[in-house]
Amino acid sequence: MPLHARGTRPLLPGSPSALTPAQAQDHGEASGHADFAESTEAVLALVCQDCGKPCRSETEQKIHTQRTGHASFVDKTAEVAKPVVRARSAPRAGC
Repeated sequence: MPLHARGTRPLLPGSPSALTPAQAQDHGEASGHADFAESTEAVLALVCQDCGKPCRSETEQKIHTQRTGHASFVDKTAEVAKPVVRARSAPRAGC
């Protein structure tokens, strides 16, 4: 795999690592790739009923529909989402 100018390997799709804002800025300056838009799109669990492909956003769903013609999806977000549980602090003595 070729190295970037700074001697680092590029991130591969699906890599668990993500660029920090500083690394993204450095990459943009070094490569000319400067359009790093932050996504605010909700993370979903949509599953195509025709082929079973999971889609994590409405954008992925639209792309899948355009490429395959599959238009029937089931929203399983509530089934796979883990509830947020906040730890309760123990009552303080003397309060």
